[in-house]
Amino acid sequence: TGLLWPTPPLPTSRPGRRFPSVSALVDIHNTLVNALLIKVGSEEQKKKYLPLLSRKYPGSFCLSEPTSGSDAFALKTVAKKDGEHYIINGSKMWISNSDL
Repeated sequence: TGLLWPTPPLPTSRPGRRFPSVSALVDIHNTLVNALLIKVGSEEQKKKYLPLLSRKYPGSFCLSEPTSGSDAFALKTVAKKDGEHYIINGSKMWISNSDL
């Protein structure tokens, strides 16, 4: 079903140097969102989200926090299981692809 977008231009290639934001958008979508969902997502999640990601929405990535930046080992956000769901508490900033 066309789950991945075309391979982005390498940052060192001519198109990658000219349009680095496009390269980053496609790379985030393919590697940090789709590939992760394909690898560890439940069948229900894949059925629900992969069609949207392949046709309608770009995936976004939110790692940076006000006090830790992009240091994944210093993150303060936590997810606590609450029945069948998780409650996520924390602050994020600079969310890649969030405004698309």
